[in-house]
Amino acid sequence: MKTIIIPSNVKEIQQNAFNGNATLENVIFETEMVDGVETGVTTIGEKAFYGCTALKSIKIPDTVVSMNSQVFTYCTKLEEAFFSKFIKEIPSQCFYGCTELKEFEIPEGVIDIKTYAFTNCKSLKIIRIPSTVETIRSTYFY
Repeated sequence: MKTIIIPSNVKEIQQNAFNGNATLENVIFETEMVDGVETGVTTIGEKAFYGCTALKSIKIPDTVVSMNSQVFTYCTKLEEAFFSKFIKEIPSQCFYGCTELKEFEIPEGVIDIKTYAFTNCKSLKIIRIPSTVETIRSTYFY
C-alpha cells in the first residue's frame, strides 16, 4: 500500500492505525463542506503513523483538532509536514527520529510544544514558532 485516501466520513484515526507500515508514501485526507462547516478527521491517535518509513509528506487538514503523542515518530523519510490551524499543541515525540525533516512551521494558535517533539531531527534547519506559543517543554530539540 503506497497511498491511502481517508474519506471525510472518518472522524478518528485510532492508536497504531498505520504503525510500522514501511510502504505508505502518501496520505490524503478528504474533507467535505456540510452546512458551511468543513468535516473530516478530527482526532489522530497515538502512534498512528509511527514508523511509516516511506512517508515523505503529510498535510493534516483543518478539521483535525487533536493529535496524540508519537504520531510521526521514526518516519525517517518525512521531509515536510503541514498541520491544521486548529491544533493547540505539538504532541510529545511528534517528530522524534524524523531524520529527513528539514523545516517546520508551527501553526498560529499552538500554545504548547511537548517534550521531545523534535528530538533527533538531524536535518531540521528551520523551525518557525508563532507568538501564540506559551510553553516549550524540556528536551524539545534533544
